[in-house]
Amino acid sequence: MEGQPQRGRGTWVRLLLGLAAFAALCAFAHPTEIGRLLLAGSPAWIGAAFGLLLLVMVIRAWRWWWLLRDFGLPVSYGVLLEMVLTSNYFNLFFPGGLGGDAYRAYGLFRHSAQALRPVATVIIERFTGIFALFLTGTTAAWLMRHRLPVPWEPLVAAGLGLMGAAAGGLLLLLHADKLGGRIRLPAALAKRVPPEKQAALFAVLGDLRSRPWAFARAAGIGVILQLAVLTTYYAMSLALHGAVEPAVFYGIFPVIELASLIPITINGWGLREGLMVWFLKQAEVLPSFSMGLAVLNRLLALAMGALGGAIWLARRRFPRPAERRL
Repeated sequence: MEGQPQRGRGTWVRLLLGLAAFAALCAFAHPTEIGRLLLAGSPAWIGAAFGLLLLVMVIRAWRWWWLLRDFGLPVSYGVLLEMVLTSNYFNLFFPGGLGGDAYRAYGLFRHSAQALRPVATVIIERFTGIFALFLTGTTAAWLMRHRLPVPWEPLVAAGLGLMGAAAGGLLLLLHADKLGGRIRLPAALAKRVPPEKQAALFAVLGDLRSRPWAFARAAGIGVILQLAVLTTYYAMSLALHGAVEPAVFYGIFPVIELASLIPITINGWGLREGLMVWFLKQAEVLPSFSMGLAVLNRLLALAMGALGGAIWLARRRFPRPAERRL
């Protein structure tokens, strides 16, 4: 119980830090100009951007469905899509998307008799998703290298290195049962998971390493997913009547997506927007437009979170019949 007040203070610090950075960026970019851009936005393109976000959720659930099927956990696609949509609600309140991951792991646990296997699949999905993000960004940066507003060599070099790090981290997890306890969970997680449960989780991960095609398929679908995410940014820029080079979104914005996974602030508030302003400034885009794009992105994310919250409340009131569980 002693750690709970400290965790609570840490959450509030992240929230206040992110909101303060976001407010400072808005003030720097002239709030009246941001408001004018948003009010003049194209409803059709805003609707298209929201539709692309929904497509991202559909693809994410599809990737998860295949991963679970490959690992012997067949769950209906409808259940998974519902959990993916609802996870957006919990992502609004936690750093690095951890809230959504925790909700999906718990939701899948309720639909499966295999205790730790669902948790393992969520961990694997996160690692393969990060690998796909680096692969997409690195490939796009190289293909569009002559149209980028920043040097492409550091982007490609960093992308290759991060791809290797993500693949290496996943390999270590999958072989943790062979390493005699030398692999340890993060301290915050280790406090909640007893050593015997950690060993059992590592054993489950070891059991899953014999399915390389499953990891390859998850990474391949992840590339499609990331392309949809980056296209959403481009659609939002068109909604604000911008003329930003598409190469900026496909070659550079993966860096911004990566930053949003770093648990410095709640849901990447402030950090994502700061990077957006800096990178777009290299493309000679005014800070007011960059922040208008950032605010529109947040509004659409809040709308998606509200949709997930509505589904969550509805399911609490009208739960799925027990016979639909595995």
